Amino acid sequence: MKISNETKVGAIAVVSIALLILGFSFLKGKKLWGDSTTLYANYGNVQGLQKSNPVMINGMQVGTVFDIRTDKNMRSILVELTLTKDVFIPVNSICISKSNPIATPSIEIKLGDAATHLANKDTILTENSGSMFDDVLSKVDPVLFEAKRAIKSIDTLLYNFN
Repeated sequence: MKISNETKVGAIAVVSIALLILGFSFLKGKKLWGDSTTLYANYGNVQGLQKSNPVMINGMQVGTVFDIRTDKNMRSILVELTLTKDVFIPVNSICISKSNPIATPSIEIKLGDAATHLANKDTILTENSGSMFDDVLSKVDPVLFEAKRAIKSIDTLLYNFN
């Protein structure tokens, strides 16, 4: 049985289109095969978070941001997280959106200590992350306090010397 050239080209085109669709789905962060867990998080400010950004637990990537939706008045932003690793997340865990000026923003999950775990399609607690300026200010503030104390003691010493 001889297969015509048109049939061969058609078969190659169909396989190529299927691979293209699967490749785009993979690059978007969708898991192609296997089970995944979906969690939801409500934020007021996502700090530049986008689809396919990583979800981290203890520095290890366990999933990605699958979708970001909002209501019409922009008061609440619903972030859909897809966890690809099979992990147990306690109910009192906190989900923090971390901004990073050098790399992409990410979601960090701080694990709680509850005995019960979140199920598929549950909502996780959220917390607003401080900006990078707040982090720097928290590190600089104790140094400024010590500098003020040192200047005050030098001022007292010079006053007594006069």
